[in-house]
Amino acid sequence: MSQNPYAPPNAPLADAPEAPPPLPRPVQVRWAVALLSVSLALSVPSTYLQYLRGPRVLADQVALAVTLMLLVLLAWVYVRIYRGRNWARIVWLVLFVLGVASYFFPEVGVRPGAAERGLKLVSLLLELVALYLLFSKPGTLWFRRPLA
Repeated sequence: MSQNPYAPPNAPLADAPEAPPPLPRPVQVRWAVALLSVSLALSVPSTYLQYLRGPRVLADQVALAVTLMLLVLLAWVYVRIYRGRNWARIVWLVLFVLGVASYFFPEVGVRPGAAERGLKLVSLLLELVALYLLFSKPGTLWFRRPLA
């Protein structure tokens, strides 16, 4: 007897292979994001002191608004770093380099106070440690993993 021509093809049925469990977030990445968060928190009083130092003109108020928007952007980038997005780590590196340049080359004619310089220095040191933690092993390996 011949096979039914209308029967479905014989194919082995099996479930799709399970995806490997996600890699746990390294302690170094958690520490780095915590340090970046503290640095961000220190930026708020530093920005306030900078605003108090200058005259109250419209340009200063616009600069304050832009600075606050940048702080919100940084917070969003830090959340993305915490979630394992490699692009956020690279964006933060570029912003860090620009921030270091602004630390060593401040605005012409503007002399920051001691408190403001101290806050910026502490913030810079925290960010340097976070930079090391994010771009050294095992942090760098965790960011190169495929995302599910």
